Formats: sequence, C-alpha cells, structure tokens
Amino acid sequence: MERRRRRPKAIIMALVVIVLCMSLIVGGTFALFTDKVTLNNHLQAGTLKITLIRTAHSYKILDRDGYLATTAVSGEEVDAETLDNAFDLPDGALIAPQSELSATFKIQNKDTVAFSYSVSLVVKDSEGEEIDTTDPELLNALHEQLRVELTDLSGTHYLNESSEDLTVDGGSPVTVGQTATFTVTITFIDDTAINNLAQGQNAYFDIVVSATQVTDRPTVNP
Repeated sequence: MERRRRRPKAIIMALVVIVLCMSLIVGGTFALFTDKVTLNNHLQAGTLKITLIRTAHSYKILDRDGYLATTAVSGEEVDAETLDNAFDLPDGALIAPQSELSATFKIQNKDTVAFSYSVSLVVKDSEGEEIDTTDPELLNALHEQLRVELTDLSGTHYLNESSEDLTVDGGSPVTVGQTATFTVTITFIDDTAINNLAQGQNAYFDIVVSATQVTDRPTVNP
C-alpha cells in the first residue's frame, strides 16, 4: 500500500520538474540580450542639362540688288533656345551658289555630370516631317548642293559625308564647370553641272545638339 501511495507522488514530482524546466527554457529565451544599429541613408541623383550659347554668326546671302553680301556678328551671348534659326537669317532670306552660313556655339556644363556631345542634322520636308536621308528620291537638288561641316578642337568634320545619319561626335568630354566650342557652317557648293537644278527649291532642317553622360575618366598617357 505504501508503494502505491508513493507512486502518484513520484509522478506529480516529475511533472513539477518538467514544468519548471519548461518555464526556465521560456524564461531563458526572453532573457537574451539584444541590440541593433540603424544606418540612415539618402541618395540623390546627379543632373545633366546642357546650356547652348551662340557666340558668333555670319551669313552670305542675296541682298536686295541680287548680289551676295555678308553680314557677320561676333562677341554675342545668345541662348540658343531663344533663336528662331541658328544663323539669325532675316525673313525672306535667299541663298545662291557660294552662299555660306556659319554659327559658333559654346556648350556649357553647369550641372553635375560629365558628358560628351554630338551634333546632328535632321532633314525635314515642308510639313516638318523628318526625311530619310538614305533615300535619294526624298532629297532635292538643293539638299545635294549644301555641304554641312562641324569644326571643333579635334578638327573639321563633314556631316553629310561622315555618316548616313548625319551625326558628328564632338571632341573631349565636357566636365563640370567646363565649356566646349564648335562651329557649324553650311556652304552652297558652286557646282555648275547642277546649279540650275536647285533654283527655287527649299531645304528644311534642324541642328540638334545632344549630350550623353561619360562615366569613366579618360586615361591620360604619361
């Protein structure tokens, strides 16, 4: 009888021990030390926006008497975005063989990203739609007599001979706070074989200056 009485007590004691152990395990879990460090971050993107200023221009066009006359302006500072046309041609201006139009621009980097630039000639029709210059049937005789060139520190490049898309890359990248200068010149080539074919015709085009971010500093040769 005494053994039977002790057995339930032993079971109860075992259960008490198990409960205590579990409470110790749970209590131990919540008693662990913790800590954390928060690092606050802020990122801001740089900006790329070119500023294009015309510093000089000239044009050699027909005057009221039918002669070729030259007008030249230098030392100017005109924001290109305010121009009606790159060469400041007067209304009703007419060109002829040996006419020449020229405009000098400086492209400024006033933002925070170094960039390279390119100059493109976008030929259009009278409705303002872009013309595919690789299709000779879309170009008239006047288009064919206009030679367009870009001159910068790296030399002179002919837009209508260097590439099919009429784009020429500029010289060295323009870094923050720096300026690059280039001149666009259009010459009416005097070609007696086709001069007469261009009489009375029109040519429409845009000069587009584009900038692209440069990520790597150029390697300087020792």
